[in-house]
Amino acid sequence: MTKNNCNNSPKVLAKKSTILCNKTIRQAIKKLDQNKTGILLVFQSTTKKFLGTITDGDIRRGILRGLSLNSPLKKIINTRTIS
Repeated sequence: MTKNNCNNSPKVLAKKSTILCNKTIRQAIKKLDQNKTGILLVFQSTTKKFLGTITDGDIRRGILRGLSLNSPLKKIINTRTIS
């Protein structure tokens, strides 16, 4: 019998891979570093509606446009997702 190396349940993975839109770019960087997936799913803070995604590339482009690490996440959300 092979051992399953999946250490995280779907709930844990979902929590690590999601972020609310009222957070900062700094908080998104920390979460991306922790989850090791390279992408975060962004949800509206009150309704929990899916808004889009954020990757390290979105963050890099935001910083190149002059945003700071304390800028709101909503300034870099990629809303062009395939559904």
